[in-house]
Amino acid sequence: MIEIHFLRLLGIIYFSLGISAFLHPKYTKNLFSELMKTKSFIFFSGILTTILGYILIISTLESSLQYATLVYILGIIIFIKGIFLIIYPSIFHKIIDIYTNKYVFNFIKFFIIVVGGICIYLTV
Repeated sequence: MIEIHFLRLLGIIYFSLGISAFLHPKYTKNLFSELMKTKSFIFFSGILTTILGYILIISTLESSLQYATLVYILGIIIFIKGIFLIIYPSIFHKIIDIYTNKYVFNFIKFFIIVVGGICIYLTV
């Protein structure tokens, strides 16, 4: 049952980030650029995302809810991202240049809002 709360929390965070990116695109781009240049932030977020991904994977293994598969897939993606943040932090310095591209950034903020909205909708 804990996966409902994780899914709702992820939905709220993603939806809020997407709305923030729409309302303040310049600020959001600069914020993510600065954060991804900080080595300690990348390492710490790698540890946190690995833990969160693992918790999501474990919590859905015994679940019979209809959207447990979605939470499981999100958990795997988050877990793998955390591992990559720890092992290959330099890749994320290059990826941030791609994210700050105007067209890619517009797609990402729309995608984040949609994913957040779906996560929130599934838990209501």
